[in-house]
Amino acid sequence: MAEQSRYKKLLEVVKMLNASLDFDKTKAVIMEQAKAVFQAEASSLIFLDAEKNELYFDVATGEKGEEIKEIRFPADKGIAGWIIQNKRPLLVENVSADPRFFQGVDKKSQFVTKSIIGVPVWINGEVIGLIEVLNKKDGGAFSSGDLKLLQTFADLAALNLKNAMWHKDTLDKERLEADLRVAGEIQERLLPRDDISIDGYRYVARYRACRSVGGDYYDVLPFGEDQVLFVIADVSGKGVPAALVMSTLRAYLHSAVQFKMSLGDIVAQLNSSIFRDTEAQRFVTFILGKLDRKRHIIEYVNAGHNYPALLSKEGDVRFLESNDIPLGILKEYDFSLHTLLLNPKETLVLYTDGITESMDSKEKLYGEEAFVKDLEKGSRESLEMFSQNLFDRAFEFAEGKQTDDMTLLLFRRE
Repeated sequence: MAEQSRYKKLLEVVKMLNASLDFDKTKAVIMEQAKAVFQAEASSLIFLDAEKNELYFDVATGEKGEEIKEIRFPADKGIAGWIIQNKRPLLVENVSADPRFFQGVDKKSQFVTKSIIGVPVWINGEVIGLIEVLNKKDGGAFSSGDLKLLQTFADLAALNLKNAMWHKDTLDKERLEADLRVAGEIQERLLPRDDISIDGYRYVARYRACRSVGGDYYDVLPFGEDQVLFVIADVSGKGVPAALVMSTLRAYLHSAVQFKMSLGDIVAQLNSSIFRDTEAQRFVTFILGKLDRKRHIIEYVNAGHNYPALLSKEGDVRFLESNDIPLGILKEYDFSLHTLLLNPKETLVLYTDGITESMDSKEKLYGEEAFVKDLEKGSRESLEMFSQNLFDRAFEFAEGKQTDDMTLLLFRRE
């Protein structure tokens, strides 16, 4: 009758678990009920951290539960380690007589373990952890019947854990997608709104992130009465990490502009900051230029970025070559300063490699040759039409399946 009663209790637990998909609540119910069903002093849900090869207490009941939750230990240590390594249930009537028992947890928590039953928890064919029940309240030892019942309990619990984990992952994904949408909207608001007027010139920018947020950046900033600064940049990588570096770069640049620093000093400061504040494999290709609208002279620094293209009014294309390195590679580097005279009807085209490296389904690149042919058509088009056509051709070449952020920034002297 006692056994029948416990199985009946088990069915009640299953009903309780089925009533919720909350992951944390499901885990808490499982372990509290495990403690109750087996009339035990404590119970633990222990997960395997495969990356660190460690076991950790995710849920622990009993008087020392909170202290135990802080503990991690090697995945091959103790009774728990044996269960994980062997993927089998285990009954230990007297832990003090078992050489596999690991005393580290008891020493840290001041709990006294006397007997244990433990079973692995399987999800999708993998052991993700185990359930342990410790010390019968009446002072006796656990039995083989207890172990068998715990295995049944763990199998039922695993099903509910799987459902709760799936639900949690779905909610987390939805929250992440919502956060990324907001981040993308914020990032777009950080880009200029084409509201700066430059007498004698027109400029147009086009931007499309590959993901919700991107690592491309462009900007146009007033720099005194007759000058404007412009920038185009591409942070290595994609997604959130690249977007964070992009936002940092923008903050550095806007701060430097307030102090009316020279181009060389601005680039040196940006390079030092990117080197100091980002991880080693992260770098930024970057062009910073200054347009003097009265003298029609552009001074610029190219830090490892795609060569700008100069389009004459006759439709000839010339790439402005340079050989400096990207920002963030070396802490100190002497970047070259270049000068360009922009003649009437000439167009300066700046772009990121998301344009020229657009790729079709056969992994063929749009490439420089096709890009040049499309550039040559631009002298006969308005700047707005020219920039839109360049953008659309690269995007259509990729069959609408963008693999990188795409940015264009064009200046034309009237």
